[in-house]
Amino acid sequence: MGNFSEYSVKRPITILMAVLIVIILGTVSLTKLKKDLFPSINFPVAVVSTTYMGASPEEVEMSVTKPLENSLATVSNIKSIESISQEHSSLIILKFNQSTNMDSAMIEIRENLDMVTSYLPDEIGNPMIMKMNPEMFPIMNFSFALHSKDINETTILMQDKILPRLERIPGVATITLSGAAENKVHIVLEDEAIHDLRNTYGIEVSKEMISGILKGQNFSMPGGYLNDEGTDYLVRVGDQLKDIEEIKNLPILVMPQKTITIDDIADVKMVNEADQSYSKVNGEDAITLTIQKQNNYETTEVVESINRELDKIRKDYEGVEVVVLLDQAKYINQSISSVTHNILIGGALAILILLLFLRDLKPTFVIALAIPISVMAAFSMIYFAGITLNVISMGGLALGIGMLVDNSIVVIENIYRLRVEGKPAREAAVIGARQVGGAITASTLTTVSVFLPIVFIEGLTAEIFKEMALTISFSLLASLIIAVTLVPTLSAKMLNKNQQATREHNSLDFVKRIYTSILKFSLKHKVIILITSILVFGLSIYLSMRVGTEFIPTTDEGQITVNVEMPKGTEFEETAATLDDLVNELIKLEDIDTVGAKMGGGFLNFNIGGSKDSGTINIILKEDRKQTTNQISSIIRNLTENYKADITVEASNSSMGMMGESGISISVKGHDLEKLEEIATDLETLLKNTEGTTEIDNGVSKTSPELKITVNKESSIAKNLTIAQVYMRISEMLKTDDTVSAISINGRDYNITVKDAVNTKNNVDIEAIENLPFKYTNPVTQIEETILLKEIATIEIADGFGTINRIDQSRTISVSSQIEEGYNIGKVGQKVQKQLDTYDLPSGYTLELQGEQQQINSALIDLSLALILAVVLVYMVMAAQFQSLVFPFIVMFTIPLAFTGGSLGLFITGTPISVVSAIGFIILAGIVVNNGIVLIDYINQLKEDGMSTYDAIFEAGNTRLRPIVMTALTTILALSTMAIGFGEGSESLQPMAITAIGGLVYSTLLTLIIVPVIYAGLDRFRKTNR
Repeated sequence: MGNFSEYSVKRPITILMAVLIVIILGTVSLTKLKKDLFPSINFPVAVVSTTYMGASPEEVEMSVTKPLENSLATVSNIKSIESISQEHSSLIILKFNQSTNMDSAMIEIRENLDMVTSYLPDEIGNPMIMKMNPEMFPIMNFSFALHSKDINETTILMQDKILPRLERIPGVATITLSGAAENKVHIVLEDEAIHDLRNTYGIEVSKEMISGILKGQNFSMPGGYLNDEGTDYLVRVGDQLKDIEEIKNLPILVMPQKTITIDDIADVKMVNEADQSYSKVNGEDAITLTIQKQNNYETTEVVESINRELDKIRKDYEGVEVVVLLDQAKYINQSISSVTHNILIGGALAILILLLFLRDLKPTFVIALAIPISVMAAFSMIYFAGITLNVISMGGLALGIGMLVDNSIVVIENIYRLRVEGKPAREAAVIGARQVGGAITASTLTTVSVFLPIVFIEGLTAEIFKEMALTISFSLLASLIIAVTLVPTLSAKMLNKNQQATREHNSLDFVKRIYTSILKFSLKHKVIILITSILVFGLSIYLSMRVGTEFIPTTDEGQITVNVEMPKGTEFEETAATLDDLVNELIKLEDIDTVGAKMGGGFLNFNIGGSKDSGTINIILKEDRKQTTNQISSIIRNLTENYKADITVEASNSSMGMMGESGISISVKGHDLEKLEEIATDLETLLKNTEGTTEIDNGVSKTSPELKITVNKESSIAKNLTIAQVYMRISEMLKTDDTVSAISINGRDYNITVKDAVNTKNNVDIEAIENLPFKYTNPVTQIEETILLKEIATIEIADGFGTINRIDQSRTISVSSQIEEGYNIGKVGQKVQKQLDTYDLPSGYTLELQGEQQQINSALIDLSLALILAVVLVYMVMAAQFQSLVFPFIVMFTIPLAFTGGSLGLFITGTPISVVSAIGFIILAGIVVNNGIVLIDYINQLKEDGMSTYDAIFEAGNTRLRPIVMTALTTILALSTMAIGFGEGSESLQPMAITAIGGLVYSTLLTLIIVPVIYAGLDRFRKTNR
């Protein structure tokens, strides 16, 4: 490093140009960096969805789910298989190892499915595969309404004018509408006309016949290419219907006497189904738009483009009212802006500390330059590494901002010391940088080395914090280069021959005298000091464990989602009335700004069976709210207790919700569903009796009322009837009106539905089923007779299973609960686990505590291994620096000191241990050894110059006191704003800052005591045993 410093002092213009290049590259890189809330995370989950219309959950499980699970279980890198079998559909969720290449996995999934789908019943639909991705989630959700216009007029404007403008915006992938008035073409068969046709011509016209004609005639497809005299023609066969008149005039029978058209036997009309859609904002009808972006587009840019287009739409169309219900870009900008402010404030506080200690603007300016130049260098490297600007990467800069001046402080302090001794400025600059070059290089490498395990470990934790590790490493390496090049160069120029070095201040002399007294006492009572430190370390660990654990801190985004699930089969009108009542109650709450409600499940709702019995309410809270989002969620839970519906209330936590489950989850596995439900009910009671639980769900799906028809095989075969024939008659009787085709009129598509004159299904009751007649030929008399269904079958009402869940091919029920405000998952999880340990579980059944607690345990195990590896790497770097195996061992004693302070910091602030705080402990392992390295390095130098061990310890302690305190204070104050939690999104990194500050405060104070004590003890031991 000495050569670098000497070269820099001799060639100041070269250094200046290099600095300018770094600033230019950093500025350009900053303008090109993409912004996001969190790092891009590999989300190794795929979903296989398969329809089996009309099938019960048991039939779906047996005929669809099990065969597909068996086939998919052999896919490479699969971690677990979960499935949901429900009416009409099967949903299989495949979870893979974190490092899995999902593109390859999707190909393998399709190949495995192709091998088994040909053996499935014909009624089963083709399995649909979907790769889950955080970018699938909506980036924006807003309502659209026209003042003084009904929903029909609003829908026409939306579909004709507004939607095309929004879809043309670069980066917009899909836009989903809710609450729009849908028009359909209804073809309603007329019984009298069909009866006349049957009597007059003997022709039977049915709904199926008309549907088939429409499908066959409303057809246009390319048939191939034809080459005629050198010209290629695309041959297109058929022609699609263009308007309702064409539908009416479509012939269904051509006879010599007459051509029969659809108009002759049916009423063809356009029907508005606005009364069957529900979407409201603050109680008023509105169309809700949900927007997803394309991959590789920046969320903030796409949302900004949408907002600009909405501003134009407001100007172009009078009375347009747009209410934003979800804006990911707003929270991203607020969070990054918050972290940026913390960086600026932290940097300013660090510079203020320098000025207070140095009391001279010139050296303060020299050291302070390390901050912006290191940050600019980091931005350049971040850009080329493909990292985005997000809360985590910016948090890395915020964490490192106070450390960026550490190396420069040590260098300039040493240069000052040499100036005091009378050396010329240029010579002092070169020698001063050379003397501490090895120590600051080692200290920087120890800090950087603790991040290597984070980069190389697998799992979600590594995915999240890899960018932070790289960002801190980039900035610290840049600060090291600045310390040995720019700082000596500026010191040689600014500290000219006529300038004296700063004088020691009376206040610092006072501190040194106190320190010397404490050090003398400690050296005389080494055993007492060491034992006390160990006891405090153990106490701090015990206290920190009492505050509990959580996976990742929740952020208060001011959004709440309320999911409403009515009893199975609830009609549209009843669900709408319940939603209306809920919305009216919610609007009255003081801190609520906007309430948006729509019929149906939330995003990624895979329920195939319809959505008339469920609804979703999105709540936006006021920015100046008096209560937290969690507190308001509790109020809403109390408010909804008496509704005859299952209502869950969740505080939104952005895309971090994709990172895993929240709250307590107990999985019970076994074969018999009724026994599983019995166990689940017991566990529900167990959770209710556990302090700190709320929103308890026993996992038992709602039963679906069934009319169970058991055909007597002997009685039916005696009448020449089979179960299959009975099924076909009943199926035809209950058949719903399906969309058979579509027509495009003036550029707008309309579905075509064929209906009987009387909706048969809605007029069928149990009595009609019981008295369903079947004709058969009497084998004795050979006369055709009639028998009723109830004479050959047992018909009874029963409860069928709503859904059947499976995990790793075993039937499973998951009992879950959320954590009440003021509690955390760790403390509540421990109480639950104790009760589970005493629960008498029947043979053949297993249960496991999963959910967030499982994620915490897995992540903390990974981070513990990373911490051990980090400590080993720190030791190896120091051993290489000191060329000794003993001196690094002395410095390693500062790591428990840091952990003591970090644990006490978490306990004092009541902050649970989390993945974020665990990262703070890993970072501490690399930071706190720096002071010990600088101290021991100088002790060794003094001993080489002939000083005794004790004299060298006192001299080094007093000489390095100021730089050690300065480096600690700059880092502590730089992190203070993050620890306090200023601004949106700051909660995400707050535990890390608290851990780091606690560790730095405690370890800095004791490093100056413990390291000399251990050094003196080992030195005495070595001399005694020579």
